[in-house]
Amino acid sequence: MTEEIAEDRLLERLRDAYGLSAAALTRIPRGGDPSTIAYRVELGDGSSCFLEVKGGPFDEIAAGIALPRFLADLGLPQVVAPIPELTGRPSARLDRFHLVLFPFVSGRNAFETPLSEDQLIELGSVMKVVHSAAPSLELRWRLPVEAFAPAARIRARHHLGDAGSRRGGDPAAMEFAAFLDSRKAEIGRIVDRAE
Repeated sequence: MTEEIAEDRLLERLRDAYGLSAAALTRIPRGGDPSTIAYRVELGDGSSCFLEVKGGPFDEIAAGIALPRFLADLGLPQVVAPIPELTGRPSARLDRFHLVLFPFVSGRNAFETPLSEDQLIELGSVMKVVHSAAPSLELRWRLPVEAFAPAARIRARHHLGDAGSRRGGDPAAMEFAAFLDSRKAEIGRIVDRAE
């Protein structure tokens, strides 16, 4: 984002919209969205929050606000949902910008540190709740939906059909063909569900 907001204005808006006595802001370098600036907000009590200052077009669902809030409201403490402002709205305005405030989570992500066995089990339990959830029609209508190309399913079925009949050739290809053949039914069910 080329245009920035003075930190004193951000601190004032955090106080007015969220009732927070923020002591300091520290800009956090982030990639991905050039229209967003991220800050660590140091509060007067020593705790921290994570602030996104979003410029440009703003949609609560596209901005990743509505779905995490819905999931957190289901009772999933593992979901980091935005903190509503004092009026209950999920974000605050400051001029043409939207301020979205989250709890600050300190630590490393699973790309940096692999999950333990217990963490994987907890992740599975959380994902079961996520995939069983029934969001409102408005939320469902606006969520992106994955599309699977029919050509890819056709090719996958073709390769599954040929897997057991392949002979000779590259040892790695033969090993992969044997794997496909041993899991043909399971992989076939996955391919069928992709339609």
